[in-house]
Amino acid sequence: AVALIILVQGAGVSQTVPNPNGSRRSVSRDFIAQGAANVAAGFFRGLPVGGSLSTTALTVISGAGTRWAAIFAGLWMALIVIVFPGLVSYVAMPALGVLLILASVSTIKPSEARSIWHTGWPSRLAIISTFISTLFLPIQAAVGFGVVLSALLYMNQSSTDVSVVELVKRPDGLLEEHKAPKQLPSNEVTVLDIYGHLFYAGARTMERLLPKPQDSQNPAVILRLRGRSTVGATLIEVLANYAEKLKAVNGRLYLTGISEVAYDQLVRTGKLRLTGPVRAYEATAIRGQSTQEAVADARTWLVSQSADGSSDEASTSQK
Repeated sequence: AVALIILVQGAGVSQTVPNPNGSRRSVSRDFIAQGAANVAAGFFRGLPVGGSLSTTALTVISGAGTRWAAIFAGLWMALIVIVFPGLVSYVAMPALGVLLILASVSTIKPSEARSIWHTGWPSRLAIISTFISTLFLPIQAAVGFGVVLSALLYMNQSSTDVSVVELVKRPDGLLEEHKAPKQLPSNEVTVLDIYGHLFYAGARTMERLLPKPQDSQNPAVILRLRGRSTVGATLIEVLANYAEKLKAVNGRLYLTGISEVAYDQLVRTGKLRLTGPVRAYEATAIRGQSTQEAVADARTWLVSQSADGSSDEASTSQK
């Protein structure tokens, strides 16, 4: 709990107060610095250390411009505590209270609050819940509540921000996006593109949006997965179930734009038979090349299915 509070407070200081030289903030470097400081403090039986809103506010108000400000502040504090311990005991708590009030007032920015409020209901829920929990709950509980709430809001947004579109090639060669059909057409190639996160609930949302293969014959579905560096277990299960439904109507599933890591994941799980009704095409440096290869293969397969059907009909007529 202490470590989490230190990290959250340090991140808050980093986001609230810009660097004096205008350089870009680096939360990762801030975390590394705090970790190194706590390791060093541990060797001297020191207390856990982290970014401080009150000290930062005092430093900014005093006009400090370099990292030496924190070092000199520590040296002066040590000198004052050693030379005037009695005096410090009278002014420590009042001074700390004033600094906390000052830091709190300086961190409240109405313009940013209005911007967050107008972003949407998830942002409103997060800011109101965090503010109330900070007032009425212990700091460690409030921080934990904020972390859990942020994770839940992220998962909810990821699951709803998923869409499936059909790519149709126009006569001029350009690709046009259409709303994905609810029912797969028979004996045709359907190219689908996916937008959004496909982890956890996002994969289930995609499953509901995919065109239904029931009552179709010989449908060929090309699903573009370019940009997906990895595939989760839920997504693999969704693809396996969809492939089984296509197989039931003598259809095929083509996965294009697959990264090398994602391809290895598909092979290791063994849920998708990549030599049967499912074919995978790895991404290349040329955008769209794997999809074009899949379209050509799918059309060749449809021609072979049509030829087989014609042969069966001719054989039946002769009999």
